[in-house]
Amino acid sequence: MLGDLPVCVFFVLSGFVLAESAARTRVGFPATILARYLRLTVPMTVSLLLACLWLRGFPHSREAIQASGTNSWLSTAFITHQPVSLLHALRDGLADVYLTGTSFYNSVVWTMKIEFFGSVLIYFIYRFAPAKLRWLGLAGIGAVSFRNPFYLGFALGVAVREWRSAGLPAGNRWGWPALAAATALVLYPAGRTPAGFALLGAAAALIVLSILLTRALQTTLDSGLAQFLGRISFSLYLVHAPLLVTVMAWYQLQAGGPANVKFLAGLVSFTTLSIALAYVLMRLVDKPLLRALHRRSTCSGGL
Repeated sequence: MLGDLPVCVFFVLSGFVLAESAARTRVGFPATILARYLRLTVPMTVSLLLACLWLRGFPHSREAIQASGTNSWLSTAFITHQPVSLLHALRDGLADVYLTGTSFYNSVVWTMKIEFFGSVLIYFIYRFAPAKLRWLGLAGIGAVSFRNPFYLGFALGVAVREWRSAGLPAGNRWGWPALAAATALVLYPAGRTPAGFALLGAAAALIVLSILLTRALQTTLDSGLAQFLGRISFSLYLVHAPLLVTVMAWYQLQAGGPANVKFLAGLVSFTTLSIALAYVLMRLVDKPLLRALHRRSTCSGGL
């Protein structure tokens, strides 16, 4: 259950940021949804094409790791190796991920379907619901979360945004208690049940609130390293899993020496290579895409 916390925090943050954007935008609803689709789809599709190429170059690395039983860290990572086709990877990125919620090439993109349709719900609420009725829209997102509990993060993110717009308590006195309450909720042994996900969502919302309420946390997140990691975070998320089960699995099979040394060297290499690739993807794909979408939104009326 604890492993779901970063995803829940991500969805709460995403709901908060999307609500801020939706409250300000003057761009039409269809154009906004198209821009959101492109924002998610273009980098994701590039990552799927890269994963397809890596799978072609290292087609049996993961199976060999699993068969050898030498590294549980790699053997427990999952990815389906067939079919390995650039055309199929392209179709996955453009449509199938949003229809099925998964991909043959990159296991982590299951979040993209939730991210996109959660975005549609938020933009719909802010475009068509009067301000006094937005809480009904939040209830609608909450109803969707009964089918998939991760949608609850979007409702909580919007709730945090609405509370902030109404005026958060001044000073730092509530920030650390909010973080302490989040810790208590995370440690409560509720399991992967509806109640467990509700507690985890509440913990994620409290973590976001603690950041908004605590100057020390804000200062930490404003540091150069944190800003750099923030800029590459989406790209890093997209490239790390296929890199892990192809290139790094091959490395683990080829490298010699003591198992602990090999593991540590692999971890350092994996981290370095993932960050380097994420930076390249951010510079070549993510940043130009954001610039183009911003330019288009400005031409269409601005944000």
